Amino acid sequence: MEVILREDIPKLGVIGDVVKVKAGYARNYLLPKGKAVTADRRSLRSLEHEKALIQLKKEKEMGDVDTRQKAFDGVAVEIEARAANSGHLFGSVTAADVSRLLEERGLVVNKHDVQLVTPIKEAGDHEVPVHVGHGVLAMIKVSVMAIGGDDDDAGEEVEAPEEAVAAELSAATDEAGATPSGSADDSEDSDSEDSDSEDSDSEDSDSEETEENSSESADADEEEPQA
Repeated sequence: MEVILREDIPKLGVIGDVVKVKAGYARNYLLPKGKAVTADRRSLRSLEHEKALIQLKKEKEMGDVDTRQKAFDGVAVEIEARAANSGHLFGSVTAADVSRLLEERGLVVNKHDVQLVTPIKEAGDHEVPVHVGHGVLAMIKVSVMAIGGDDDDAGEEVEAPEEAVAAELSAATDEAGATPSGSADDSEDSDSEDSDSEDSDSEDSDSEETEENSSESADADEEEPQA
């Protein structure tokens, strides 16, 4: 099916071109969206007038784009971010951050038009392209200033708790080692006291037996003369 394009369509053609497309593509997309009309003489004459109007509109837009490009080109913005001594950022600077910085300067741009391939992860100056319309790019400079977060400071913050824990463990170990020794001494003293008590009981028992034997011997001596 032949249609006449009413606007530029990538990989298909520019306004005014007569192109062949599949009928389904034309009926379901190009014609309903107003991007093309059926190719005939009447449509072609109508489109010639429309094409002239569109060209004027494009020229105005390109003038606006040229103005925007001049406004953006060479602009420098700064942002602070926490980083290690090496300059590597703990976080990153994104297209949204750059868009916000430009807006603060009165330059409004969608974050999707900030052409960052990947977020910025290093401190320093970075050249960033910004799309200002109709495929035109402007170059800006983003300076990332590293603040705080020194490697040495971070190491000290981590080591201090570890040293405290080690000291507590050492104290607990010393205390645990001292307890059994004391218990052993107490146990030995207790055993010694028990042994002394048993020896005393044994001596008392022997003394009682001796007295009983002496008493029995005396009674026997008294009974013998009567016989």
